[in-house]
Amino acid sequence: MSDKPSETSAAGKKPAPTAAIQNQSPGKAEPEKGKPMAVLSDEMRILKVLLGFLKYAGAALLIWFFGWFGFGFTWIIIGSLIFTFWMKNQEKKTKKKAIARDVAEHEETAIEARIDELPAWVFFPDVERAEWLNKMIVQLWPYINDMVIKILKEKVEPEIQKNVPGFLSSIYFDELKLGDQPPRIGGIKTYTQNVKRSEIVMDVDLIYAGNSDIRLSVKGMSVGIEDLQLRGTLRVILSPLIPTSPLVGGVSVFFLNRPDIDFDLTNLLNILDIPGLSDIIRGAIDDVVASFVVLPNRITVPLTDIDPYTLKFPLPDGVLRIHVIEAKDLVKKDIGVFKKGSSDPYAVITVGAQTFKTETKEETLNPKWDEVFEVFVDNSQGQKIKIQLFDKDKASDDESLGSVEADISTVVQQGSADLWLPLENVESGQINLRCVWYTFTSSPDDLSPPDKAIQGEEMLGTAALFVKLDSAKNLPVTNPARGTTSAFCKLTVGNRTLQSKTIQDSISPVWEEPFRFSIHDPKYQELDIEVFDSVKEKSIGKLDLPLERLLKDEDMKFEQPFPLKDSGHNSTLSCSLILKALVTREDDTSDEEDGEEEEAGKETSELIPTKEGKDEKGENTAVRRRKPAAPKEKIQRNVTGDLHFRIQYLSQGSKVVVDEMKARDLLPCDSDGLADPYIRAYLLPERAKSSKRRTDVAKNTLTPAFDERFEWMIPQDKLKDHSLQISVKNDVGFFSKSKTNMGEVILNLGTIDLVKPTSQWHILRDPMKED
Repeated sequence: MSDKPSETSAAGKKPAPTAAIQNQSPGKAEPEKGKPMAVLSDEMRILKVLLGFLKYAGAALLIWFFGWFGFGFTWIIIGSLIFTFWMKNQEKKTKKKAIARDVAEHEETAIEARIDELPAWVFFPDVERAEWLNKMIVQLWPYINDMVIKILKEKVEPEIQKNVPGFLSSIYFDELKLGDQPPRIGGIKTYTQNVKRSEIVMDVDLIYAGNSDIRLSVKGMSVGIEDLQLRGTLRVILSPLIPTSPLVGGVSVFFLNRPDIDFDLTNLLNILDIPGLSDIIRGAIDDVVASFVVLPNRITVPLTDIDPYTLKFPLPDGVLRIHVIEAKDLVKKDIGVFKKGSSDPYAVITVGAQTFKTETKEETLNPKWDEVFEVFVDNSQGQKIKIQLFDKDKASDDESLGSVEADISTVVQQGSADLWLPLENVESGQINLRCVWYTFTSSPDDLSPPDKAIQGEEMLGTAALFVKLDSAKNLPVTNPARGTTSAFCKLTVGNRTLQSKTIQDSISPVWEEPFRFSIHDPKYQELDIEVFDSVKEKSIGKLDLPLERLLKDEDMKFEQPFPLKDSGHNSTLSCSLILKALVTREDDTSDEEDGEEEEAGKETSELIPTKEGKDEKGENTAVRRRKPAAPKEKIQRNVTGDLHFRIQYLSQGSKVVVDEMKARDLLPCDSDGLADPYIRAYLLPERAKSSKRRTDVAKNTLTPAFDERFEWMIPQDKLKDHSLQISVKNDVGFFSKSKTNMGEVILNLGTIDLVKPTSQWHILRDPMKED
């Protein structure tokens, strides 16, 4: 007796043949019993003809009404165009949402059907598929659902009320259902490079396109959000790692950049989807999400007795100064009958949750802004600069003039970059940015002169001030009935004022809130903190702290309670202040490593010109090289072997990328017949220290492979002026007599096609015999 289950339906009948099932169109009802197929086909044809007639009759009737009410033929054309554009936009949005929902619900089927919507693990080999985690999320989703609903009600709702226009400030969640379709993990990437030994860093590709039902109420009317979709890269950090249970001190979760959020506005919100109000409502929701879980904001879970404040608010990696200079060849959005087409462009710069906006330049396709913005960067390995250009319109929504993104990590590697970036999703347009990366030091000697940090009328930062607003004690009572106070603080440096959250009903409130300021001249600026009663918005205490005091303290920081002026008896405010000097890489052509080798007496230097000898301006383009001096012991001087790498130019971000580096048949340099090779690269002709890239050392091998990636930001029109010097070096001790130069390759970027990735082997040449 066979163990194979019988292929019968629940009623005991065999299913219909496969051919019959395939011939039946999906989504159509079966023919009514008693009616032959031919009769049904005739009825469908008659119905189709009737619907077509009614459509044309309705259009003719509408045209007649236009004539009856005195509208000209122009109004009919305008109305038809508006309706056509609206229909195309609706079809595009519907298709996009259907694709996103299909990917979220049926990933495998979607992968087979749509190549352009594949999850991250398909494109990137270091991104792992996480189906096991998706199965866990399905089981956890009812509990996650309840937790998220509580957060939305208790924390998100008050923030929405603050961010919407005043006439909508009474809005609240009337119903919250996230549906039974959980979010999906598209892939997980775990980092092993550029991370601390005491942490684990992962990037999670998060996708949500569920069947949520969110309704809000405002002034007695029901409003709603449907078809909510979200996609972004969620970073998870397990830190610090500890040698005792549970092995991890805490967990931090945040979005590196703002996630893509899309939804439909229903009921009243659909009515409000008119110029201006639509952008305000969508922007408010986007800002609320950013204020909770987009850097510098993060969700943290301490697992041990680690300081929760340190876990939630670590110091940023540095400061990025973005100089928005100009744009050119923008598209025309304002097209008139009696004037040339033009635009009124402005730029929006976004880094994490921070957003900056330039002035609007009227009637120009080549605007010049010359504006500078300083951005605190919390995670330089992953965050991006997003630049969006818009055409300002008074009578309608502002139209996009294109956008572009640039990796901050590339600017960090180079120290500074001056770029023309091509705008995407438009026919033409470029924007010119000059970016400079600054890191922090704790020495007052590293402070730059304030007169050198001035751009036009803008006073730029020479230092960064980090304030931890901790708590207050014995504040005056402003509510005698309860004997309490509801207080918040305003912190001011120069012309910038930030406000803390309000602590309700306490004369000893605890804020534990961080604030950041850019400081131009710490010798003369001061921090002003004023405590207010939130009910009457009346000042109940003041504190003035000259920043010059920090310059005299060890490591430029101090923490203590300060007595409040114009406040109650024994009223104090506790806070900590940290001042950091901003420093950037010097454009130094020296190389510390080569300096050590020269100091050890192993190498001498010479100037070796390039093949051209002089550039287009007639200037000498010789670059400094190192050649091995005559060794004390008899060794072969000529190098051997080949170097392999892949090189390409990415127009998005204007980056030259070199990866897939490996070598073969290298010359043995050490006494054991092996070597400890690594690869070092410079951008010529500058050969600046900021352009230096270096791999890790591969120990005891003559056929090393390096799973690393080099990047340089170079405008496309400047490629012809640059070359790459890629050298294979042997890692040796300070007093070692082993050979250090294992050969090099010089690649002229102007002579090769970088549009497509080029991957090949190159013969290593001895620098001493380079032409």
